[in-house]
Amino acid sequence: MNPSRLLPMTTEMSGSYAAASKRSLRLFRNICRWIPVVISKYALEGQTDVQMARSFIGQLFRENAHVKDPNVIDILAFRGEQELADARLQYKTRTHVMEYICPKGLTTETELRAAAAFGNNKYPGASQFLQNFYDGKYVPGNDV
Repeated sequence: MNPSRLLPMTTEMSGSYAAASKRSLRLFRNICRWIPVVISKYALEGQTDVQMARSFIGQLFRENAHVKDPNVIDILAFRGEQELADARLQYKTRTHVMEYICPKGLTTETELRAAAAFGNNKYPGASQFLQNFYDGKYVPGNDV
């Protein structure tokens, strides 16, 4: 069976911002629909759950909310459709999929739960001075 026949993709160009926006919204909904399947196919139940993966995907979409050019939106949407098709057909490895549905730097279930509980604070309970120091942003003489 030819996998390319399973997932036809078009390289349509939107004529307006509204049409491109509609296409990106359709892509977002399609990705959210396929997240549970992708998580189970790649055995990512210990690293993330469906709700966390959907919120991370939403965050990735919001990072590109400033783009207003319909041609750029179409290119981004096409790349998103390609990535989803590759994940659905298992052409990607587990770590590639984790880049899209797991928060960066958090790979174990314990780290994910701690980040959710503490609001993604890497150093819970540490003062701002210590957080800056741990991140390598300490400037001598600038004691906060």
